[in-house]
Amino acid sequence: VSLNRGQTWTRFMNGLPTVPIHDLYIHPRDYDLIAGTHGRGIWIVDNITPLQQLTPEIKEKDGHLFDIRPEVQWAKAYEWPWYSDKKFKKANPPTGSNISYYLKNDVSEPVEIEILDITGKVVRNLKGPKETGIHKVLWDFRINPPKKTKDTSGQTGQFGSRRQLIPMVKPGEYLVSLKIDNKILTTKLIVEKDNPGYVGR
Repeated sequence: VSLNRGQTWTRFMNGLPTVPIHDLYIHPRDYDLIAGTHGRGIWIVDNITPLQQLTPEIKEKDGHLFDIRPEVQWAKAYEWPWYSDKKFKKANPPTGSNISYYLKNDVSEPVEIEILDITGKVVRNLKGPKETGIHKVLWDFRINPPKKTKDTSGQTGQFGSRRQLIPMVKPGEYLVSLKIDNKILTTKLIVEKDNPGYVGR
């Protein structure tokens, strides 16, 4: 990858094997980088918006919070498929919004991220890496899990220990607040509603 029109280059593999690349394409809506290989394979870097926005001016800043691509909160559909004895499949990538930021130098404390709704209420707290570079933190559209409680038998439990039990936020506009040491950066985040139509009984 080059950030200065080819004057210097940095190795950017991200899991890509050393194979010939015969075609590159940037998706015009999602800004995914799609590489076609000679082995008839496809390799995708999800959302290269941070690389597109990383200007020399931003690189000189101590920290920067990149614009966040709107994401759809996909409705779930349940299926009862029939499988043969051979399966050719892979798990889907995690869904949610990727919050990307840049650090010029290592910082002393972990980066704190707050997601706030339109009323200013904090709905989710996240932490990010504190090392130099571009970092990506995934928010899965879920609220902060409730604190652990003790039942009458003295057993300690936690609501939402299974990820799917923690409620999701409603589609809409949210504010992302990023705290780097004593500096706070903010940007907008949009959660779009899915329009699934018929998804089964």
